[in-house]
Amino acid sequence: SMKLPWRSVIELGQTESQIHDWLRLLLLVQVIMGHALALFFPTIPEMLAQATPNHLGIALRLVFRFGIQSAYIFVFLSGYMVGGKLLHEYLNKNMPKPMVFATSRVARIAPIAMMALVLTATFDGAGIGIFMRTDFYRHVLNSDALAAFSVPVLIGNILFLEPTFVPSFGSNGPLWTLGYIVQFYVFGFVSLYAARFRSAMVLLGALGILASGAVFCPEWSVLLLVWVAGSVVRNLGLPVGRYLSFAIPFGIGVAVAANQMPPLLSAAASGLAGALMVIGARTSRIRPINRGEILRRLSGESFTAYAVHFPVLTFVAALCPSRSEPFVALVVGLGACAIVTVPSVFAAARLDRAARSLLAPTPSVERAP
Repeated sequence: SMKLPWRSVIELGQTESQIHDWLRLLLLVQVIMGHALALFFPTIPEMLAQATPNHLGIALRLVFRFGIQSAYIFVFLSGYMVGGKLLHEYLNKNMPKPMVFATSRVARIAPIAMMALVLTATFDGAGIGIFMRTDFYRHVLNSDALAAFSVPVLIGNILFLEPTFVPSFGSNGPLWTLGYIVQFYVFGFVSLYAARFRSAMVLLGALGILASGAVFCPEWSVLLLVWVAGSVVRNLGLPVGRYLSFAIPFGIGVAVAANQMPPLLSAAASGLAGALMVIGARTSRIRPINRGEILRRLSGESFTAYAVHFPVLTFVAALCPSRSEPFVALVVGLGACAIVTVPSVFAAARLDRAARSLLAPTPSVERAP
């Protein structure tokens, strides 16, 4: 029977690691700028209908409209880093024990989730309870943040049940990614751990869960496949050739095309885009510009910034809902976002280290969310 060409070594090389850092930063910028522009600027048709069209605003909204595709690629990268390491350990019959894997992931994810939920409670609470902007929070980018600002939803988010069983807490819609990723951790680990027994029931159980997800939550199933694809791509051996370096621009092109697709197809295409980008990063002979220590740290904690930025932007938008001066609101919103996000990134990193020291997990599982 034909066997897949699994790699014996999957650690990222220096150039590959630097390209991954830049990729995460670019994805993060797409998400944050896309959200900020959606909150502070009119839509493109609205700006085109103005007596004097806002050409710069239109250009910005065209450039930074790939936030959802960036989120899908973040899911793929999580599969590539964490699922890929897990699959490698399974293939080498060296899987961590359940408690070791769980504590390792808790030490990484819990500080991010705690920071995001505390900031969401703080800023949404101020916007709703102090400044009484309830009407605004009922319609935050077509979602009802007021209805999602409740104790049951908060508890569901603490348990990482969003968005499968509960909505994301308050205005922090981006937390859907965090919930899915933790659910994929559980599915991936349990499936591989049970697969060691070579039982047909394991395969049937995994397929049953996937089929149930396809019926009740199609997005969950599609993104699970994207996550699994990331883990497989990291372990696949690839022929070394210069032509593979062009996979990165091809991946960008696929991500751009995915923006015009229906949601589920867009998620699948974004997974393909992520695969092309990481393949290009692995085979690239072009060393990227040195990203510097601060950018390296920010890239390493990019998912923290992803998880905490939106309640800050929403709070600023709630206080200045008029779109008559969108550029002023954009600068204020991004400034407030930076003031809150950067300390949060470093605080989450400290909490991560403290949790690791307390739980003392094995270093076999990588840091990516």
